[in-house]
Amino acid sequence: MRLSRARWFRYPHADLGFLSRGAGRVRCKDETIVTDGVFSMDGDMAPLPGMLDLVERYDAWLLIDDAHGFA
Repeated sequence: MRLSRARWFRYPHADLGFLSRGAGRVRCKDETIVTDGVFSMDGDMAPLPGMLDLVERYDAWLLIDDAHGFA
């Protein structure tokens, strides 16, 4: 992301409220939410249904890294 020179911000772990407020501010053509599907440090899962609601509301993209989703 840094090399792309795109505007980006980091959001607190699984905090959909914070993410929603940020998504409402950014307003760019190709806004994308990027997340792990399963977080490797403690094995918890991203709140994907809520993230899907956000991308549908803001006409954005959702990119899920599921590298840790397989046993």
